[in-house]
Amino acid sequence: MKIISIILAVLSLGSVRAQNVGIGTSLPFHRVTVLADVNGNGVVAENVVQTGFYTNPGFGGVLKTLNNYKLTLATNNSSLPAVVIGTDRNIGIGLGNNLPAFKLDAGGRMRLQYQTANALSAGIWLDGSSMQERSFLGMINDTHIGLFGGGGAGWNIAMNVGNGNTGIGTFAPSAKLDVNGQMRIRTSGLTPKIGSVLTSLDASGNAVWQYPVAFHASSCAVDSFVVPANTWTKFIFSLYPEYNSGVHYQAAAAQFVVPFKGIYHLASQAQMRFRSATEGIALRGSRNGSPFTVGVNVINHGGVSVSGTLYQNEASNNLRIDTEVLLEAGDIIWMELYSTVGNHLFPYASNQWFTGYMITRL
Repeated sequence: MKIISIILAVLSLGSVRAQNVGIGTSLPFHRVTVLADVNGNGVVAENVVQTGFYTNPGFGGVLKTLNNYKLTLATNNSSLPAVVIGTDRNIGIGLGNNLPAFKLDAGGRMRLQYQTANALSAGIWLDGSSMQERSFLGMINDTHIGLFGGGGAGWNIAMNVGNGNTGIGTFAPSAKLDVNGQMRIRTSGLTPKIGSVLTSLDASGNAVWQYPVAFHASSCAVDSFVVPANTWTKFIFSLYPEYNSGVHYQAAAAQFVVPFKGIYHLASQAQMRFRSATEGIALRGSRNGSPFTVGVNVINHGGVSVSGTLYQNEASNNLRIDTEVLLEAGDIIWMELYSTVGNHLFPYASNQWFTGYMITRL
């Protein structure tokens, strides 16, 4: 009786035509044909969650939930879905029962394959806010992956998948970094000055732009600079150095403050006037308050021995020091003059100078 009742129920609700069953229609063209209701819904599985098939000429056939629940797809009678569609229309693949947080949220790796039919390499097109297909990330060929600029840049960044060579401005790099075109390197928070050198800070290759360190001071700060007899005296140059790149030369104090540990080239000259005297020039320094000497040049115009050292009897009255020296950050360097003649005068335009630059940072 139950079987007969079911058959009668089906016949009362639909139609049977040549073994096709229709629900809501008298002309079933398929084994089971369900005519959608006014809302477009046909077959609906209902408990707490309502799931049904939806048909619409604009959308086609749609599988959906009819109330505020996610839709999942699973296989092999698994309790963990392979695909999850959230109520916010985000789609998750391989997330289990977790809701997707993005429009497409995949747990694990994805694979995009080459399309043989149209000879299209694997990749992803990225649209702009108002223009389509602005850039493409994907395979250039079997050996290179790259970034393609749809606005005219073409394949501007590429990496060889075999040897790791990476190119900018070329899609066939021949070195670990192959740049075809002008390159600009900036340090965070700093703008490199003209003449800066990219310098390694350590054995790991961390590098920064090293500003140029160079200065040249000359002349006198006063009309007549006096060096007392038998006294090494710090010379004060003009307050306006010819150049002071990095501003590490302190003009008011006539001294150079070493910015970084490294090897420096230092040179100085003094125009001495009394050839009958013992005269000298020196570059002195101070490190953490302790004095030291970078270099000394002393002559005695009579060619005598001073403290056991025989000094040259030179005709020239210009004394110079030219040296290279390892200095520590914070060292202070200045020039001193010496004469056995009292009140040795240096006019404003006399030929004194003190110059230096950093050779390399250590």
